[in-house]
Amino acid sequence: MWTSVNGQVNPTLNLKPGTDYTIQVESMDNNITHQLIIQNESGKQLTKSDEISNGQTDDFTFTFRDIGVYQYHCQYHPEIMHGNIFVSLTLNSKWFKEFFNILLVK
Repeated sequence: MWTSVNGQVNPTLNLKPGTDYTIQVESMDNNITHQLIIQNESGKQLTKSDEISNGQTDDFTFTFRDIGVYQYHCQYHPEIMHGNIFVSLTLNSKWFKEFFNILLVK
């Protein structure tokens, strides 16, 4: 499962279009590979992290250009590591700023 900085499991993310977001993924698992994929509603991949394992991290920047609903998942564990991203002109999440952090846990 994905866990946010504040401990939410597979959190729903609320973002603004046109804002650069730096995403950090960190593997907390030993010998298990993870890769974050972000896709649009039709399943088209928009961006992805590097493959990580054994305590590695990867930071990458992405900008959502259009309002809409997007999904994120782990390339290798999509059935348990997945969530939604809502991109709108209004942020619905108090804790979510322009930098967010997603951690991988067992």
